[in-house]
Amino acid sequence: MSKRLKSHSARGRSSLQLVKSLLPMNVPALVLFVLCGALMLFAGAGILGYSTTRIGFRALPKRLEHEHAELSAGRDTSNIVSPATRARAKAAILGAFVADAATMPLHWIYDTREIDDLVQSNQPEFFDPPSCPFYEYELGELSPYGDEALPLLESMASRGELDPVGFSEDLFEAFKNYRGRLNHASKAFMGNMRNGRRWPHCGVNDDQAHALVKVPAVVARYAGSPLLAEKMEQAIRVHQDSQIAVDIGLAASRVLEKVVLGSSIEAALQWAQSDPATPPQVLRAVREALEPAGLRRTTREAVSVFGKSCHLPGSFQGPLHTVRTAEGYAAAVRSNALAGGDSCSRAAFVAACFAAQDGLESIPMEWIQKVRRYDEIHTLVEQLVPHIDGPP
Repeated sequence: MSKRLKSHSARGRSSLQLVKSLLPMNVPALVLFVLCGALMLFAGAGILGYSTTRIGFRALPKRLEHEHAELSAGRDTSNIVSPATRARAKAAILGAFVADAATMPLHWIYDTREIDDLVQSNQPEFFDPPSCPFYEYELGELSPYGDEALPLLESMASRGELDPVGFSEDLFEAFKNYRGRLNHASKAFMGNMRNGRRWPHCGVNDDQAHALVKVPAVVARYAGSPLLAEKMEQAIRVHQDSQIAVDIGLAASRVLEKVVLGSSIEAALQWAQSDPATPPQVLRAVREALEPAGLRRTTREAVSVFGKSCHLPGSFQGPLHTVRTAEGYAAAVRSNALAGGDSCSRAAFVAACFAAQDGLESIPMEWIQKVRRYDEIHTLVEQLVPHIDGPP
């Protein structure tokens, strides 16, 4: 007989002897003895950092050891996220705001020949002097879209979460003190709030691209969390109580979420074309924007086909095409600005995707230095980061 079989045989005999010794005990005492032994076994496994399975013991992964230590210390472990995911989340927000300021000088110029005459052989970002026909802002300032995305970031950074009641009040206060151009949806939102229509009745029926500019901050906070869809919808409905805005905002959020969690843009867009959570109408728009024949178009051509205006779904289809075809952050922001129309709303999604994929270093430093409120935005992002939820 081998040594291993002898060992098993010896253990079997000793176990049998133990059982025989317990036979005189009454049944309740025997059951209590067995339960105490099992509890001691599992407690010892927990103390040693092991988990039990049907076939024995296995060491806990390092991440779970850390989580076990955090729980033992009484700390919340719901937001244990890898440094790489946090870095991509931060880059998505910062990249969106930088692109907004870079695009602002040529915002809402619908005639691309006028853009060509202005820019000539120069690059379009931070074009000087700012030439938007609908407002006059200083170089380096955010567009009206960036200015409405900032209160969302401020609200989430200060509260640690997207609280729709708190955000609606924060947005109301920000708009009351705003000296820039308020668009139709924002004016209507202000009217609702002044008339006592608080959350969830403050949003307006509007199908424009405001939903897209809210995507980077909400995704950065909730990527990988089961709360993402709920919080994204709440952020949109505070401002726009519109189903098409919600549906497209959610579709955009799921694409960016994939990238923030480590997917490539190409893989995320491929997945988006069969995303089971996307309603059929929006799914058709996504597939149309990404069809192979259409990808041969330039960004300017694609935006002209899908629409230069603020209205959805066209203002989402253009960015999808740009994200799929552009060669990196700077190239994407430039081609989008040169496409004309409502370029700033498109820039938010485009830039967030590339910054999340390629990192903060993909944003040119000379661009960052031109954004007037960059330090303030960066501080808010750092305040939000400790609250980021999601998988490690």
